Amino acid sequence: MSTLLDPKTRASSVRGCDDFQKSLDKAVDFLKEACNRDPHYLPSKINLAAAMILSKDYHAAISTLKGLTDHPSVESNRSISHYLMGKEMDVDLFDKSHKTFLNLIKQYSHYAPAYYNLGRLYYERGEYSIAETHWLNYLKYSPYGIYADNIRKTFNISENLHHQKKQDVFIDPPLIPLGEMTAKTEKELESFNKKEYEIDYMPVIIYSFKGYRVLVLDWEVVCVEGPIGKDLSVDQLLRDYGKPHDIFENGQNETFVFKKFAVDLQNGEIRKMTYF
Repeated sequence: MSTLLDPKTRASSVRGCDDFQKSLDKAVDFLKEACNRDPHYLPSKINLAAAMILSKDYHAAISTLKGLTDHPSVESNRSISHYLMGKEMDVDLFDKSHKTFLNLIKQYSHYAPAYYNLGRLYYERGEYSIAETHWLNYLKYSPYGIYADNIRKTFNISENLHHQKKQDVFIDPPLIPLGEMTAKTEKELESFNKKEYEIDYMPVIIYSFKGYRVLVLDWEVVCVEGPIGKDLSVDQLLRDYGKPHDIFENGQNETFVFKKFAVDLQNGEIRKMTYF
């Protein structure tokens, strides 16, 4: 919805361009194929519906999501599709969409897109103070990215200085040290399950044990993934390590990628740490 309703974001500036539309058409084709291959894989259907919304094929988006429940992105995309289809038919579905996003916030209080879309609905109606309230809530849960930047620009909000980068390496070391495999490393991995592969003559080993996974390429530990070993809030993470290099979102799940580590969030809480 933010892509379609927000004329100031990057996506809206390319909607309608030939190259963008061709890429979008290809994305729709690939996502349809993914849905056909695995009809039970929810992310494919969510992304297909999102691509159809961008293509203004709202009815197809609604059909794609038919029968799907229990995921905030499903409800969000469905509501977006109904709202935008109503706009094309000169039917005001504000109340219905508004109710959907409020319900999403009640169920998934950290689901940032619901706050953004609520703010956008009010902004369109000229109720800027209410829009700002919802968008400030969005910034709490999704402080970086194009939509966060747009909110700050719209309301002249400065980025909090305590988010300036302080450290590249996470303060707690990984369970298994990164780097060359040594006799000590092999000893530490003895209790792990071990699977061996070969890619272009390069040995690949994946170790796993009690929620931890270790990737070894050509006898070097390059990635260690596991549950975070202490309580850490997102706000504290950003204070200590600054702005992530990338943020990947999937419904209520997010991954913040820093220079030498990444964290997985679920419903706004840090669940997993990956060192690389």
